Amino acid sequence: KLKNENEYLPFGEQILTYELKGEKKSLSYSINRVNQNFCDNKKFVEWYSRLEIFLVFFIDAASTIDKDDPNWVIYLLYQQYQNDNGQICYAPI
Repeated sequence: KLKNENEYLPFGEQILTYELKGEKKSLSYSINRVNQNFCDNKKFVEWYSRLEIFLVFFIDAASTIDKDDPNWVIYLLYQQYQNDNGQICYAPI
């Protein structure tokens, strides 16, 4: 586990949340949209560049995008969970 997992906040605007209820526990998810001109957010571009490597290796026919093109809109799926300290954390799915 990461030392600073509780400090991570999802990028973008939350557009949808939903919860899957199980017998023992529920799982919460959210879909966030990172609008056009995300290339102005250097922190997001660095994070997305690291994520993009996994996309190419694990999704058949995935390709990279031009991060300097302001017309892209990116949608991200996050799982919300509580860590061992009871803090709310987010994991990109």
